[in-house]
Formats: sequence, C-alpha cells, structure tokens
Amino acid sequence: MKLIPKSKFDLVPIDDEKSAIVDHNRRTQFKITGTVLELCARYKDWFLVFTTDDTPFEDMLHVYLLDNSFNVLDSLTIGAMYSTGSFSEPQLISSNKIMFRFIGDTDWSITILDQAKFGLPYFSSIKGVRKTWQCRHYLHVEGQPNPEVYE
Repeated sequence: MKLIPKSKFDLVPIDDEKSAIVDHNRRTQFKITGTVLELCARYKDWFLVFTTDDTPFEDMLHVYLLDNSFNVLDSLTIGAMYSTGSFSEPQLISSNKIMFRFIGDTDWSITILDQAKFGLPYFSSIKGVRKTWQCRHYLHVEGQPNPEVYE
C-alpha cells in the first residue's frame, strides 16, 4: 500500500454530504460521501479512501475501496451520533493493512482482502461500524471502541 498525495487524488465538496472525486486536478463525475479527504492509499489497482463529514461532535469516517475507474467495490462507515473524535495517526502496517485512531479512544485497522468474502449487509460485530448493502466485502475492519461511546 502506498499513500497518494492530494495532487493526484482529492475531493471537491458538492453539498453538505457528498464530494466529487478529483483525479490529477481533473474533477470526475464520481461522487462519494464525505466532504474532507483524510487519506487516500493505493493497493494494487485499487484506491482506499478515508473521508469525514466535517461535523464536530458527530464526525463519521467513511471508508471506500474504489477500483481504477473509481467504482465502489466496498465501503463502510465508522461512527455514531454524539461520538467525538478525529482521524489521526495513520500507519501502513503491511501491503494491505492500515491502522489509525478514530472515535472511541480506539486504534482501528482495515485490511483489504484480495478476494471478496461473504458477509451479511448492514451487520457488524463491532459497535459503530456500518457496512454497505453488498453481500461481498473486501474490507475487514477491527477495533474495540469504548462502550460508553455508543450507548
């Protein structure tokens, strides 16, 4: 995995919730949720993109796995109402794994799987993590947020 600078991948907010992807300073027609680009990394021919909503005291972290044409392969959201935190301390752990800090006073990690695995949509064993409607997932998330964050 390799970090991508904002000069090669960025976002332009189009409203309070969504942004258009900017590729090499050219705005594309592809849109994702989030108005602040926190991080973009390249894994093989895929982009791993982290965005937030820029909403103090209720920021959500949206994570996208995009193919080379910016189509969404998988996505998930970490966060809960009234939970505070900010995306910080990203570290590349291996060629397909990244660790970072976010809400719940927690170290989180996301691993990109080379092949999709079956998973029930919307369900996660980790409080505060919501997955997309798909049954095939490429992103595996780990974290143990403090329970008081999600009560």
